Amino acid sequence: FSIFFVPLFLFVLIFIIGDGDEPALHVGITDHDQTRFTEIFTAALEENNTVIFLAEEEVREALLNNEIAYAVNIPAGFTQELISNKKPSLEGMHLKASDAAYTTIFFIENFMNAAENIARVAEGNKEQFYKGLAVYIDGNFTLEYKSLAEQGLAKGWTVVSVGLLSFSMLFFSTSTAGLLVDDKKNKTFYRLLAAPLSRQQYMSQNIVSFLLISLLQLAIVFAILKFVFSLDFGGALGELFLLLAIFSLVSVSFGVALAGFAKNHNQLSTMSTLLVTPMAMLSGAFWPREIMPELMQSIGNFLPISWLMYAAEKIIMGEGIVAAYKEVIILLLFALVFFLAGSYKKVEEN
Repeated sequence: FSIFFVPLFLFVLIFIIGDGDEPALHVGITDHDQTRFTEIFTAALEENNTVIFLAEEEVREALLNNEIAYAVNIPAGFTQELISNKKPSLEGMHLKASDAAYTTIFFIENFMNAAENIARVAEGNKEQFYKGLAVYIDGNFTLEYKSLAEQGLAKGWTVVSVGLLSFSMLFFSTSTAGLLVDDKKNKTFYRLLAAPLSRQQYMSQNIVSFLLISLLQLAIVFAILKFVFSLDFGGALGELFLLLAIFSLVSVSFGVALAGFAKNHNQLSTMSTLLVTPMAMLSGAFWPREIMPELMQSIGNFLPISWLMYAAEKIIMGEGIVAAYKEVIILLLFALVFFLAGSYKKVEEN
């Protein structure tokens, strides 16, 4: 009961708590360029958003306090590089991948694509560039905004759900590790080895049973997300399930590794506390990795959840699981390393 339902309940509870209404969209602008173009861009952005001008050091705090939903940093020299057809890029940041944030990102990308096309035709002529930009602004363009949630394409919440689910799956792995630790503590493991049961059979049958439970949990969670929370995965449902099934193997192998190193439940509990939650935090399961210092982001690259999140974002954004082959291979390598680590400790004890 505890192995199957507790992680499931934990995930649903966290998802319900985090499932709040989207705040009114406010966009923070940090303009280091201060040119005619940035004024035109800001004015266009203000037509459908509330723009707040911020200093660069104020952006992170404004995001964390929900004062803004999206931040744009315009670097110095941006306009000159744009007119010179060097294709500069804006720096954007959001705390939660909300539907409103994606709407703003879509608008900015279209505006900048148009500006780059105008700059290419103007061939460095500033007067011609602004003349073409004025024609674009004054043209007969109609932009209709629709809630992504209404269209069943709440991609932001899908990414969030993957992060929460990965944490729940690692929590499940500590429960399975507890059973293996009990076998060692009660000497069941050693008595089984005296029977016509090999160590490989014992480990493989445990892993298969834990994996089947994890896959069943996944199926139930996906059903809850789709039919209870009405979270539409678009065409990515099957690929996301396959990705998380691979991560199930990682989480089960992680549990095997914990069981291999822990001699009792106290050690297991301590190791779980020191490893699982920090892993989820550093990997972007609870919040975007972009708001963390670069050192923390670099550390996160050595953790399996980070690669799960990278792959999930590619799938959710429509690139497909084939585009995430590198991330999938790395996840499988994590599973192999965890399994070998747990198996090595058992052989060493014997």
